Amino acid sequence: MKALVRTRTRYLAIGAVAVGLAVLVLHAIAAVAFGAFSGWVLPALAGIALGWISLGVFVSIGRLAARIADWLSADVLVTLFAAGASFWLLRAILLRWPGALLPGLLVVVFVGQFLLGAGLGLALWKRGSARIGGLLLLAAGVGAAVFGLGWLASPGSDPFPRDPIAQPQPPPVALTEDPAGPGPYRVRSLLYGSGADERRAEYGEGVDLQTDPVDLGPVLPEWRGFRARHREWWWGFGISEAPRNGRLQLPEVEAGDLRPLVLIVHGNHGMQDFSDGGYEYLTTLLASHGIAAASVDANFLNGAWSGDFGGREMPARAILLLEHLRLFRDWNRNPRTPVFNRLDLDRVALLGHSRGGEAAAIAAAFNALDHFPDDTGFAFDYGFGIESVVAIAQIDRRYSRRIVLEDINFLAIQGSYDTDEPSFHGLRQFHRTRFSAAGAPPRAALPFRIKAGVVFHRGNHGQFNTTWGMDSGLPGVWWLNRAPLIPASDQQRAAAVYVSAFLRATLLGERRFLPLLRDWRAGSAFLPETLYQNQYRDSLTEILAGYEEDLDVRTATAAGSTITASGFAGWSEEEVHFRDGSKAGTSAVRLRVAPGEGGGSRPAYEIGLAEPVELAPEDDFVLSVVWNPRAPEPPPDDGFWTRPPLGMTVQLRFGDREGREFSVADALSPEPPFEVRFLKSERMDRQRYRRTVEEIPQTIAIPAARLLPPVLETPEAVEAAAPAFPAARLLPSAADNPEAAEAAAPVLTGVQFRFDPETLGEVVLDDIGIRRQSPADPDPDPDPERAVAGRR
Repeated sequence: MKALVRTRTRYLAIGAVAVGLAVLVLHAIAAVAFGAFSGWVLPALAGIALGWISLGVFVSIGRLAARIADWLSADVLVTLFAAGASFWLLRAILLRWPGALLPGLLVVVFVGQFLLGAGLGLALWKRGSARIGGLLLLAAGVGAAVFGLGWLASPGSDPFPRDPIAQPQPPPVALTEDPAGPGPYRVRSLLYGSGADERRAEYGEGVDLQTDPVDLGPVLPEWRGFRARHREWWWGFGISEAPRNGRLQLPEVEAGDLRPLVLIVHGNHGMQDFSDGGYEYLTTLLASHGIAAASVDANFLNGAWSGDFGGREMPARAILLLEHLRLFRDWNRNPRTPVFNRLDLDRVALLGHSRGGEAAAIAAAFNALDHFPDDTGFAFDYGFGIESVVAIAQIDRRYSRRIVLEDINFLAIQGSYDTDEPSFHGLRQFHRTRFSAAGAPPRAALPFRIKAGVVFHRGNHGQFNTTWGMDSGLPGVWWLNRAPLIPASDQQRAAAVYVSAFLRATLLGERRFLPLLRDWRAGSAFLPETLYQNQYRDSLTEILAGYEEDLDVRTATAAGSTITASGFAGWSEEEVHFRDGSKAGTSAVRLRVAPGEGGGSRPAYEIGLAEPVELAPEDDFVLSVVWNPRAPEPPPDDGFWTRPPLGMTVQLRFGDREGREFSVADALSPEPPFEVRFLKSERMDRQRYRRTVEEIPQTIAIPAARLLPPVLETPEAVEAAAPAFPAARLLPSAADNPEAAEAAAPVLTGVQFRFDPETLGEVVLDDIGIRRQSPADPDPDPDPERAVAGRR
């Protein structure tokens, strides 16, 4: 302090001393508040002592820095300060790089380049030992630069390699036809648009079909200010003159051969990096199978350097889709157009990628309304026959309203290495897709509807679009962990297989593709070699326990049902959450299984039904499962261990009889949650994405015939089966004793899940129920009049 007071600017020195004393007082207050000792005198003195020590340490550091500053020139310090400030501006305001990346960038950009430049200068302009020192500094700088740039340029690594769980049995039905194979129809490519697009030559004067613009201003009031002026200057039009541009792939058919129509819309990408051409692999495939398909241009709604709309443009994206459908309705009625009388607008599907996925669902919901829900002054008159929605890497909740789809087929697709939408948000829309008559008789009269989802391991967000590729451009791509990704061609093949199978099943009635949507193994011969988890439910599924009905863990969805559990380390009903902590839109039961908790008995979870449920041999018992095995203790030295199959059995109860006990793994053992590291730095990844896993359910179907108690034809057969199946019964003759025959029909009264003693981990169960099979394979639309009436 004395040296400080002796300086020429004593009045400034006194101010610095005052700051130091204030810091000591704060140390004293903090020590008292910490509460380690009673009273306040001793803690205050201890705090002052610690503050004095810390001040001394930092004074020493400051003096060292001052000596270095004396050694360096003022120009050097000013340049370093300017570079640091500019770097901070770039990182904090413009590019918002993750904080965990900062130390590495400082080493490469500042330390490495300073050593490289200083060493080069000494080596060129000095002699003797100074030159040798300069060469050493130059080598250190080159080493830092090579290491840093090599790390940024490398694709990363796969920190979680493992083999899939062995599936002991093939799927009940395997596809014999590749859904992504080319179809029999010749395809005609058509461009339609404004005919005067200043930025898109393909939508200029040479368009095959010219379109009028639409006014989207009422649904996007955020189009204003500098952002609007920049867009209008660049595009040459405003939101009140939004163009309807698109790329149509049309099956070459005769007029009167009405074909379904699919609209595909991209997500939010740089508006100057046009996205609508990236789905030709899907539109061409679908058209070759007789489904007209168009990729819609919504680039003018995408992000730019002047900012995007943060999702508030979602209604505009949705209404743009419906306005494109209006075009096709007009052309379908116009004999002078190439699509005249060739489209069936009662068989329409909407497919969207990223923000386009949510836009497709919003459009399907708006289609049934007579006005815009956010402004009743904006009237709607759409009413198209939207049968299906496909959401690829869907975002959710950008629009303020939660979209519920009623009696519409739905498919969600996601890659596990999606760094843009790292959670399976399509699962929320899956749960918000409802079938109004689900489970209600008579089953033959139901409009058959399905909803399905699939997550495949090592797929990302951008490779679904052939023009996007990685999930981030420069410089973000430098720290993406790209090594685990499957090739873009494989990712697009997986999308093509699922999209084609789903749309051909729901729009064309080609029901032979339903097994793939129920169980990914059915199409394993045509899918890329990676891991899959799929979800499925249809309108013939009756849920016994969905865990959405109330807060009572002792009740289930079925009226009057009861739940009991024993032998678990713990169990609870809870809302399911995604990786980032947001809600997945469903609740489930979580069972914590640990060896020895059952006191010698197997842990068991049982649902009792107050109202018996009929179960036919051709039905399926279904459930959704997450199997999260716990690593052995101590863990292996290399950190890798073999994930065991799920050790859980199912046994049904039929009054006083019990069915066969069946191992779930014999039907399909669910893969444990996929472990991922999105970024090359583990610290960066944990900071941004929180968890390496996300619990995605796997739908499992067990044929009821494998769960029913044996009903045998002769007394001798019943006697022979008694040791293994004490519940075996003699099959009564309906002719001789109709009452006994009716009494022998299986009526479900309870379900029990039991766990093997060595099982260690957590099991999440949801959507336990019965999937009915109608006597004839259900038709996607059983109303015969609809096939010939109501064409638009």
